[in-house]
Amino acid sequence: MSSVEAINTYRAILKACNRLFKGDEFRRVAAWTEVRRQYEEARNLTDPAAIAERLVIGKDVNTMLRKNVVQGTPSEKDPERYTLHIHEETELGDNEDIMKNSKRPTTNLSGTARCCSS
Repeated sequence: MSSVEAINTYRAILKACNRLFKGDEFRRVAAWTEVRRQYEEARNLTDPAAIAERLVIGKDVNTMLRKNVVQGTPSEKDPERYTLHIHEETELGDNEDIMKNSKRPTTNLSGTARCCSS
């Protein structure tokens, strides 16, 4: 993969990893390493369909990292609680939207069905 689009997607993912793992060098390096491994694996692809599929996956990963993944760190006051590092691109929604669009019944941890408000 050597197209401009692939390189731009690669850079966008690395930038998203930098933002997501700011201050957490271990996880940032691990993410960068995995992104690099995936792109090196696809570097010599010649099939246009396979290249297009990888580009779609890369763009989806970038969007997911930017909008749907946050990092949490243990609270200084209470290590049982976490502080989430939310930024301006993080999608914030409420569970009502999820419940309305769910086609399966909500279950508790024991696997028994329960009402959405319980």
